Amino acid sequence: MSAEISIVVPVYNTGSRLRVSIASLLNQTFSNIHVIAVNDCSTDDSGEILDELSATDSRLEVIHLEKNIGMNDSRGLGVERSTSPWIGFLDADDTAHPTMFETLRQRALDTDADIAVCGTRLVNDSGQLINKWAYFPEEFEATGDLCVQFCRRAFGGSMVWNKLYRSHIIKGSLDLQFKWRPDAVEDTLVNIACFRDAKKVAIVNACLHDYLIHAESITNSADQVTSFTRLFRGFALAIDNFGGESEEILQAIAELFRLQITGYPVSNLADLVPNSHELSEAVELISKQYPLGLAMLAS
Repeated sequence: MSAEISIVVPVYNTGSRLRVSIASLLNQTFSNIHVIAVNDCSTDDSGEILDELSATDSRLEVIHLEKNIGMNDSRGLGVERSTSPWIGFLDADDTAHPTMFETLRQRALDTDADIAVCGTRLVNDSGQLINKWAYFPEEFEATGDLCVQFCRRAFGGSMVWNKLYRSHIIKGSLDLQFKWRPDAVEDTLVNIACFRDAKKVAIVNACLHDYLIHAESITNSADQVTSFTRLFRGFALAIDNFGGESEEILQAIAELFRLQITGYPVSNLADLVPNSHELSEAVELISKQYPLGLAMLAS
């Protein structure tokens, strides 16, 4: 389908919340959109809900997978299916404000930017505001070494779902190769590639996206050791993919992951023993590509 904006939605066992999320896209003020929902082998009624919704709106395309492949690869399939000049994302339990994609697209066009970014709100199951995340008090544009700026949090968090990308920028991230599934760090890795390739970023000073906080959220359900391990292995994947970049970029990537890892302190090192194989794999990968990175994480 030909549309100005494609919005990719990875879906796995989202249940009733899925209707609200998809409706927030189909009711956008900018209607020339293509919503690509990738059902990652859900075991609940998510697939049936998507088929029901797509039967009433041709702008919703559903891809059903027979094997669970994870969020990153699900998003990648959606990106590959898109023929739009602009591509955005939404998690299947979050919602986009009605003007989100119209605002992001217009801001990118007005500034000739490759990526447009808005703020997001953290909300509970009732839609009540918990906090603002990545809120920008004023609009601005950025050029120069955008990858370093991204790693230094100049553009808020590492998520993909509060951004709109030119197609060639996000499709360039499909070249990333992962030796293992990048659980919980896929957004960071994809964005490192996108901000490395972008020439200009434009910021919108409005919160146009709602991120749902609930007990089943990956970031909520993971314990300290699991989160530490995922982030450490994520750093290894980053170094494996970006090891040929400049020293400034490598140091910025190390600093980004160091700050993330320090948010999940492990007080008893013996607790890491069950994850020793996964951590050893990561250490070996980092040691081959960028051994200084190990010291930087520990600093």
